[in-house]
Parts: sequence; structure tokens; C-alpha cells
Amino acid sequence: MRKVEQKMIDSILNKKNLSSSNTKVEVVGDVISVFLFNNRICKITDKTVEINNQGYTSSTTKSRINCILRRFCEGRSIYQKDFNWYITGEPILNNSCEYPSNVWNSFPNVSLLKSFE
Repeated sequence: MRKVEQKMIDSILNKKNLSSSNTKVEVVGDVISVFLFNNRICKITDKTVEINNQGYTSSTTKSRINCILRRFCEGRSIYQKDFNWYITGEPILNNSCEYPSNVWNSFPNVSLLKSFE
């Protein structure tokens, strides 16, 4: 995990705003948003994690999203094959399916966040 990603996760867990390099965490009420290059790529609540690559299939976008998915959505991650993104943890296509680009995807937040208790 990159240093900026560790700071991002710590900020999410502590419900604290963060601006570090190209990544920003913004806390408004009970919604935590993660931005990469000023594009919102994630919205987290106590019940759901929503992700959206905003049409950018860069390794940095994938890395930030994977960091969030691995921490808050057990068994989920994104990988790339033949220039297409796939998300694991889906009940079709051998437990993975093609990731729809520039669409909000919602998953249960299975993490027990102290900040939401």
C-alpha cells in the first residue's frame, strides 16, 4: 500500500478531512467522499461503499479504489485483463465480472468502523 493510500484509509477510519498529493478525503455528515484529481471516486457510509472510476482506467485510480475495497468490502477488488477492468466478488463469470466504467457501483460496507458506532 502506498503512503498516500495509508493516509487515505486512516483519514476515512477517523472521519477526518485530508488533502495529500492528488488524493482528497472529504467528510460531510455521515458521508465520506474520496477524490482523485478532483474526481469523486468513492462515497462511504456506515452501510455502503460506492465506487466510480469516472471513466479513468489508470493504475492510480485502480490502486485507490482497490485500497478502499480491500479495507471495507471483503473479497472485492478490481483487476485488469486485456485492457478491461473486472471486479472480483461477483456471483457470475467465475466470481468476477466486467467493471462498468463511469458508473456508480454500490457494495455493502462489511467493515466495523469505530467512527460509525
